Amino acid sequence: MESKTDAIQVSLLTQDQCGFCDDAKAVLGRLESEYPLVVTFIDLASKQGQTLAQEGELDRLVSYTPPN
Repeated sequence: MESKTDAIQVSLLTQDQCGFCDDAKAVLGRLESEYPLVVTFIDLASKQGQTLAQEGELDRLVSYTPPN
């Protein structure tokens, strides 16, 4: 079995009522059973999430805004 230090670190920015986020979580969950992954979910509304989004220039990407 792979050690945590050998694992692939994956960070996923998420937000409430996000269908794409739910899909990504499901896929990552399946992949975790097959590959040495350590997945971290980060709320986009959090300070850390906002910082990562700005650093990754996510404002230039197409984003999904859930309906009210």
